[in-house]
Order: sequence, then C-alpha cells, then structure tokens
Amino acid sequence: MTQKENLQKLIATKQRRLQFLQEKEAKFGISTPPETLIEIEDTEEKIARLEAQLAAIKESPPPSSGNPEAGADSAKNAYPEDPAKLQHSIFISYSHQDEAWKDRLMGHLRVLQLEGAFDVWDDRQIAVGETWYPAIEQAINEASLAILLVSVNFLTSKFIRSEEIPRFFKRRAEEGMRIYPIIVKPCPWKGVDWLSSIQVRPKDGTPLTSGDDYAVDEVLSNIALEIESLLRTQPVKKLVPSTPSSPPVQPADSGANFSKEEGITAMTFKQKSVLVQALLACPTMAARHSRDTVINELPEHVKSNIQRNSSDRVDLMNLITTCLNYPGSLEELIEIVRFYEGESSSMQKVDQLLN
Repeated sequence: MTQKENLQKLIATKQRRLQFLQEKEAKFGISTPPETLIEIEDTEEKIARLEAQLAAIKESPPPSSGNPEAGADSAKNAYPEDPAKLQHSIFISYSHQDEAWKDRLMGHLRVLQLEGAFDVWDDRQIAVGETWYPAIEQAINEASLAILLVSVNFLTSKFIRSEEIPRFFKRRAEEGMRIYPIIVKPCPWKGVDWLSSIQVRPKDGTPLTSGDDYAVDEVLSNIALEIESLLRTQPVKKLVPSTPSSPPVQPADSGANFSKEEGITAMTFKQKSVLVQALLACPTMAARHSRDTVINELPEHVKSNIQRNSSDRVDLMNLITTCLNYPGSLEELIEIVRFYEGESSSMQKVDQLLN
C-alpha cells in the first residue's frame, strides 16, 4: 500500500470516528462527557493534519536526483507522522455482559491512541441507523490486531463463535492479523481447541478478576504497551496456514464410510444424513452467515447450483448433494470447513466419516 493510500485510509477511519462522536454529542447536548468533547477536538486536528499531508503528496514534485538531502528534508516536513505506525487498527471482540471490562481496557488503550499509536474499534462505535453487520465486517477486515476479552459469556456467544472467530483466523492465516486473548474471568478456556494453543494474557492465563484495582490497572497498562510495541516493531506479515501434524483419526463404524480413490461422487441418503449431522456440530456450518462464507469459497459452477433452503438441515443436504455432482467438490468443501474450524473435535468427527 502506498503512502498516499495509507493516508486516505487513515482519514476515512478517523472521519467515521468523528461522525460517531458528533452524533454522541448531538444526543447528549450540554451533558456530553468532557472526554468526548476532547476527543472530537483531537480527532478534528488529526484529520486536518492528515489531509495536509495528503495534499503535500499531491502537490510536491519528486525530489531532485542531484540533491537527495533536499528531497529527504522535504519528505520529513511533509510527513511529520509515520503512516506505517498510524495505519494499525485494533478490533475488540467481547460480550456485552463484560462491557465494563472492555471500557476499562479502552481507557489504557486510549492513552496510546491519543499519541497516534493506533486506532481502536468496538461495536459501540456503530452509528445510529448504520447496518451493524457490515460495519463489524469492515472493522475486522481493517484491523491489524484483534483483542479477545475471554469469559464464559464470550465463549458461549453464538455470534462471536460463528462469525468473529472464523474471520479472525482467516485473516490471521491470509494476512497475518494478530490475535490477542485476554482472560477476563475464570472460565474453561483451556478446553477450547482454537484458544488453548494461543499465548494469552495475563501471564499464565490468570483472570483479571483475580487482582485488586491496582494490580488490574498495572496489568492493563502493560497490555496496552505490549500491543503498541507489537504493532510498532513487528510488522504484520502474511502467514501460511500450517498443515496439521496430528495423525489421522481412524474411521468409526458409522455406516457412512466410503472410498475416496476417485473422489466422492455418490453417497446413500443415510450417509448424507450422518454427514449433515456432523457438519451441523461445527460452529462454522451451524450458523447461516458463516456457512455462507464457506459456500462462497466454492467454485462458481458449484455454488451457483446449490438450492438454498431456510432449514439448516435441508440447506446442508442440498449443499452436499450438489458437491457430489462435481468430483472433488465435497473434498474441497471439507477442506474449507477445516480451514475455519481447525482440528476441533467436531472436525475430527467429520474426518471419521470421510476416511
């Protein structure tokens, strides 16, 4: 991404934030919190400064090859801030039942946000009248790092499990998005496949609720500084998903086993029914939105022939039936699901049926 594109993206992000703050000011009037008024003023100043930098790019001629130092001085004056540092955005994923903890973390992040270290987004920034799902989708797509505030409420949220988590891991694999879990309250997070393999904070997974106010603020302050350091010193890199190293699961006697030597092109109704049940146990396929994401990854000639249905079972049955009409398509579908699910226990049960 060029410097010009970076600045344009930053301006658009800050303009959205400004619109949200101004709507908040209009709603509360003279009762608007002082910190909101301060942030409005600060955001307006940053937008003006960024727009000036963008104008300088458009107007300034390229530096003369005969005087490289002059060109360097000109560039330094035109870009007083580091766009690479400013381009980072943080997405906070949390349960609304834990909003008090989200706000407490935001206070520490806000200190560094005002210094231009990064922007922070949470769903409370969605403006009145704005469609919430595309807003969340866009914020995830723009984020360099996702903070997960982990609790029982978080781990049992259907939307978080079926919509946000698969998107985070897809961006992590394709674009190097960082995933930063914070254990807020005691919960059995070590038993969650996709979470137990990730380094968490606080150290050793000690919940924030286990400390007093001073200790919690100290931890949150260190977390904010660590995140700033990660985004500043470790540029996001594109990662390649690793191939699972675990041995294949031996097939169970389910009545749905069959050979894949030439690709799966035929199954009995019972076999398809068992596979439907197994796929519905995968969070990625249980929710309609994330199922749509999986289907959109299929080749055009396959997905265009799927007869969608409002019933989850019928929808999956139609999906499997269509894939069977195109050799190799069912295998491709399963690999797409595996990409989002990882090596979860539900995914292993699907493998048992297909091996």
